[in-house]
Amino acid sequence: MNTRGSTQTSLCDPLESTVVEYAEIRLANGEVMRGCVRKGEAEGLAVLRMPRREYAGQHRNCIAHGVGVCKFKSRNVFLGQHCDGLRNGVGVYEFASGAYYSGQHHNDMRHGYGV
Repeated sequence: MNTRGSTQTSLCDPLESTVVEYAEIRLANGEVMRGCVRKGEAEGLAVLRMPRREYAGQHRNCIAHGVGVCKFKSRNVFLGQHCDGLRNGVGVYEFASGAYYSGQHHNDMRHGYGV
């Protein structure tokens, strides 16, 4: 793990008293994560770069969890809630064509009320 910067608890998690630092983590699968790290895992705000997409937002244990933006190489964009790495909750999915879906998501799928 390559560590940069200093302890920044106020940026990453103002309510948490444990040490949080800014770092870059290179995962075994080649993905790169930069952001708030606690005990070697992304915790709080971070950016995860994957081969087909980039996620910027809240993380828990190196997994998208909370509010964030996911930009796909296809130029589609999702802004909304994530739970355990999947789109879950309220969000807006905008397609590269300009069409969009705004509403509920469950397990990475449109679900419930939405337009």
